[in-house]
Amino acid sequence: MESHHRGQVSFVHIQKHSSKILTRIMDIGCGTGRVSALLEKAGYDVFSFDLVFEMIRYSRTRRVLDAVVADARKILVRNESVELAFSLLLTLNHFGNSEDFLNHFREVHRVLRRNSVYVADMVIEQPPCNGECESWEINLDRKRYVFKYIVEESSDRYYINVFMIICGKKKIYESRMRTFLPTFSSITDLARRAGFNDILYYKPFSFDKCSMGRCFAVFIKSDRHTNENGYGITLSPGTLRKSLSNDANGTSSFRAIAA
Repeated sequence: MESHHRGQVSFVHIQKHSSKILTRIMDIGCGTGRVSALLEKAGYDVFSFDLVFEMIRYSRTRRVLDAVVADARKILVRNESVELAFSLLLTLNHFGNSEDFLNHFREVHRVLRRNSVYVADMVIEQPPCNGECESWEINLDRKRYVFKYIVEESSDRYYINVFMIICGKKKIYESRMRTFLPTFSSITDLARRAGFNDILYYKPFSFDKCSMGRCFAVFIKSDRHTNENGYGITLSPGTLRKSLSNDANGTSSFRAIAA
C-alpha cells in the first residue's frame, strides 16, 4: 500500500511545468498525515492541520509531523504565503452551511499567493456511492490497519458519512457525521465572492468534466504576471490544464490529489 500512497503525491510534478518554484504547500484536513509526510520527505514545506484532535495526535506521534489542530474557517497562516493548497477525502463536505464555505474560501484565497490554485476533493449534488465506497490498508509496528469510508444513507442535501479504522478484529476509531451536499452553482458563487477568478470541476484523476458526485474542484487565484519574454500573461483554465495535464511519464499529475 505504500506505493499507492506515494502515487497520491505525484502532483509535485506540477513543478516541472510551472514557472514558479513550489515550496510551501497547505494540507487542509490532513487526517493521519500520510500525504503530508510523503511531501515533506520529498523536500516540501507543508503546513498541515485538522480539526480532529485524534488525527493530529496520530500524525504527530506516528508520522512526526508538525501538524496542528485548527479550523479551516480561520487558517493560522499569514497572507499570500502558500503556493498550493489541497484538501482530501471530502473535507469540505463537513461544513454545514453556505456561511462556512464562504469563510473557508475567503481564508484560502487570503493565504494563497497570486497565480496559485486550491484543489479540493469534494462531493457535489449527490453522494459518491451507497454502502462502502473505499477501503485501504497500512502496516505499522507489525500491525495491519484497515481504513474504511462508508455512506450509510442520504436525503435531500445531506448524507451520513462514516469513517472507521480497524486493527485486527477490533474497531479502534469511528466517526459518523451528517454531511452537507452543496450544489455546483452555490460552490461557484461562494468561491467567486471570496475572490477566486475561475472554478473548474473534474472527475477524480482526470480532466473530464464532473457533473455530480465526487469531483476535484480547482479554485484559481490568478493575476497578471510577466513571463520569461517579458510579456504579461494570465493564469487561465487553459494554462492550468496544460500545466497539470501530464508529468514526465505521461500520467495525470492530478492522480495525486486524493485517495
